[in-house]
Amino acid sequence: MQFADFLSSDPQAVKTGIETGLYPASKAGQDDPSLTGGDPFFGGQKVGEVYKASAAQVPSTWTNGPTFQQVESDFTGAIGQGTLQDAVTKVQASTVAAIKKLGLSVTNG
Repeated sequence: MQFADFLSSDPQAVKTGIETGLYPASKAGQDDPSLTGGDPFFGGQKVGEVYKASAAQVPSTWTNGPTFQQVESDFTGAIGQGTLQDAVTKVQASTVAAIKKLGLSVTNG
C-alpha cells in the first residue's frame, strides 16, 4: 500500500510514470502539464482531457467479480482461436459454469 501510495502521489513518481506511458491514478497527476497539452502523436489533440473525463466516470466502488482471474485467463486463451464473438461466447460459457460452481446464481447466462 505504501508503494502504491507513493507511486500515485509523489510528484516525481507521477511525472516519471507519465513519461513512461502510465496514466496517473491520482487526480493531481491527471493535471500534469504533459497530459494537459496537445499530443503530437494525435496531431496536437488534447487526449489527456478525454482520459481525465473517462477516469472521472470510473465508480469508486469498483470491485472485481469472484471469477475475474478465470475470465481473464480464459479470454487470453480464446483470443486468436476464431472470431472475437467466438471468444466471447466461449468465455461466457466458462464464466457461467465457474460462477455456478461457486454456488451463485446467474441470470440471462
